[in-house]
Amino acid sequence: MEFQWGGVGSSSAIEASDVVIMTDELYKILEGIEISKKTNRIIKQNLIFAIGVKIAILALSVLGYANMWQAVFADVGTTIITVLNTIRILT
Repeated sequence: MEFQWGGVGSSSAIEASDVVIMTDELYKILEGIEISKKTNRIIKQNLIFAIGVKIAILALSVLGYANMWQAVFADVGTTIITVLNTIRILT
């Protein structure tokens, strides 16, 4: 991972960087690390939730308790919930 500071460096170096800090404030590095950790937590939550719901609906449909409409509702509902959960990253 390459870091570039402020206006120092050419535009090609900035484009090739993984992270560009546009100010000389070092706490921005810690802020970026905190955001990435929060993002990873939310991604794991979304994956576990979405896969769990799909497995539950699959099991219920195999047993004859769920039909196609319930599966579609679970799929769309899962998508909406995971999108809303992901929006938490912005706060």
